[in-house]
Amino acid sequence: MSRRRCCQGSPPDEETEPLEHLAYPLTVWRGLRKIAALPGVTGIKEYYGLLPEREDPNLAATSLFMGEPLLSEDEAMIRLAGQYGPAAASVEQFWRCASSGMEFYPWDCSWMGRQIGRARTDHSLTMPILRPMLCPTPSWQSTRGTVFMRTENTEAHPWLLEDVGLRCRQAAERWAEAENNGIEAAAQLNGARADQMRAAVADLARVRHRATAYWCHLRAGMLALSLRKARELGLALPDAAVKELGGILRESRANHAAECMTNGAEDQWEEMDRAIAELGADANGFLDKWLIPGPAQWSKGRFSMTSA
Repeated sequence: MSRRRCCQGSPPDEETEPLEHLAYPLTVWRGLRKIAALPGVTGIKEYYGLLPEREDPNLAATSLFMGEPLLSEDEAMIRLAGQYGPAAASVEQFWRCASSGMEFYPWDCSWMGRQIGRARTDHSLTMPILRPMLCPTPSWQSTRGTVFMRTENTEAHPWLLEDVGLRCRQAAERWAEAENNGIEAAAQLNGARADQMRAAVADLARVRHRATAYWCHLRAGMLALSLRKARELGLALPDAAVKELGGILRESRANHAAECMTNGAEDQWEEMDRAIAELGADANGFLDKWLIPGPAQWSKGRFSMTSA
């Protein structure tokens, strides 16, 4: 995770733009503590700007750290959540789960994984990729490789696809738990704080949908690779793998439908509907047509990291 993220408040930043209400104060606290422990650090510069007139748990965590940097993270969360009265326990658990998801999510995979709020949930159905950031500058050709795993236009190893996919799934699971805590907290709050909590839950649902889309695309690709390998070796296609692939595609389809419902958008993904139907009818035919490598066409936009 970049240090930039550790210092940011909820207004849009380079990683989560254009979402404005994400709250992960425990992650912020941990990041500030690590930065402060570095020899010679005397201050922290806010990179994107802040909206101090808006209630912002991330900014509140930053302010508390600046005044009392020796507090433990548990003491800090209790102090911050205590301002929410009867909802304090639910708010604290919401922050903890939301922060945990932020830390599981593979921000370090690629610079093109930023602006997650602009990624699409109707991912491509070519073989998934992990889009690198290619920039012929001294920084990108030297030190950026110590920050991001993908800085070269090379084929990602299947183990990397699996690793990033699993981290996306873990993040999505934690964010789903956080949403439940946030809904509970919002019911215990009133006025502006209830509105702020509902907005935070809504933004968290959007990043969860995108992490889920990445997980499903990457896992489907891994299963397709495995099935093609079995076929190459002259083996029967494993029923369990075919069944799991169908389940993953249906999970991705439902995830996109949920995102459309959230945004009030029309739910259309005919390509996925055809792929699911064709897998059910003929798994071998599916493998000849779907989830195979395709040219880089930015088919789903610049910030849909797994789509060619």
